[in-house]
Amino acid sequence: CCMSFLQQRKTITREAIFGLECFCQTKPSKNKFVAVGMAGLYIHFPFCKQACHYCNFHFSTQIAKADSFHLLLLKELEMRYHFMDHSPLESIYFGGGSPSLLSVSAIASIISRAKELLKGSDSIEITVDLNPDDVSPSYLQGLVEAGVNRVSLGIQSFEEKELKLMNRI
Repeated sequence: CCMSFLQQRKTITREAIFGLECFCQTKPSKNKFVAVGMAGLYIHFPFCKQACHYCNFHFSTQIAKADSFHLLLLKELEMRYHFMDHSPLESIYFGGGSPSLLSVSAIASIISRAKELLKGSDSIEITVDLNPDDVSPSYLQGLVEAGVNRVSLGIQSFEEKELKLMNRI
C-alpha cells in the first residue's frame, strides 16, 4: 500500500488535532508503484461521556472542553492548509471518541470550511461515527442538512449485561 497522506505531504504529526490519510491502491508504472486514489480528511474528536473498558483510542471525558474543539480544529485546518497537497477532497470522516457529541452546527462549519479549502465537491462522502445514545431524529436530520451522507453506529452489543461489562451504560 502507498504511504499515508501524512507521510506523503510531510505535514501533520499524530499529535495534531486532525489527520489526513490517503485511501488508495497502488499500480505499477515503469518499475515503480504509483499511488492512485482519493484524498480523505479524518477528524478525530477525542471526547467521550465515559471511558469504555475496551477502548484504546486517545480520548478525554472532560466534555466541557469539547465546546471549543471545532473552533480549534478550524484554526488548525487554516494553519496546515499551506502544507497540504491540494488534491480534491473526496471524503471526510468524523471519528473518535464520540463525534456525535459535537453539535450539528459545529459539524456543518467543519464540513463547509474543509470543502472550501480542500476543493471538496458536493458529492463527497461524509461520515460521522454515532453513539446511539447521542442520536435523535432531529440530530440526524441536521446532519443530513449539513451534508453528512453516511453514518457509522457504535453498537458493541444489544445485551445489557455485556454493555455493563464494557462500561457502555
